[in-house]
Amino acid sequence: LSNNADNRVITGGSGTNLNGEANLTYDGTTLKIGGDSGVTGTWGLEVYNTDTSNNLGKAVFAGNQGAEIKLQDTVSGETVRIAANGQASFYSEKAGDPMVFYTKPSGGSNTSRLYIDSDGKIGVNLSNPGDYNSAANNLVVHSSPSVNDAGITIRSNYAGSGGLYFADGTGKSRDKAYIDYGQSKDTMYLGLNRGSKLQI
Repeated sequence: LSNNADNRVITGGSGTNLNGEANLTYDGTTLKIGGDSGVTGTWGLEVYNTDTSNNLGKAVFAGNQGAEIKLQDTVSGETVRIAANGQASFYSEKAGDPMVFYTKPSGGSNTSRLYIDSDGKIGVNLSNPGDYNSAANNLVVHSSPSVNDAGITIRSNYAGSGGLYFADGTGKSRDKAYIDYGQSKDTMYLGLNRGSKLQI
């Protein structure tokens, strides 16, 4: 047995030799592919790439009819699923629970930033968008913890425009009314039934 050492997975070598693979180890808890990354914590699977020409830790999950990764808390039943199934899909699979995205500011701690509740309502820096006016709670934007103001900016090229458009529930009339700002003419338009009614 060549290259023997604790925790190395054994593979076939040349001739009748067997090799203990330094970059493929299993200690009874963690399977490491590519060696020890030095990342703190205990992981069931660790993938590490030491190739200096492409320093990316990579893992590929592939299938000819789609592929997916599922993360599940077996106690609470909370489940997140990421799938390539004709499109890129993210699932929060426990009924009634939101999907929450976190970031970590400089000098701070992990902070929840974006919520998508189980009814599809979105809260930015806000965990309860459904508690707001039911006619206007599909998207609720709250100021970040470090500032007092909140707002949404629509940015467009100078030759273009930016606006808010209102459509009916059938999707057939996509611009029944609108508020639109034209950059080149520096003009705000208020429109109804596909026509401008007021220009500022």
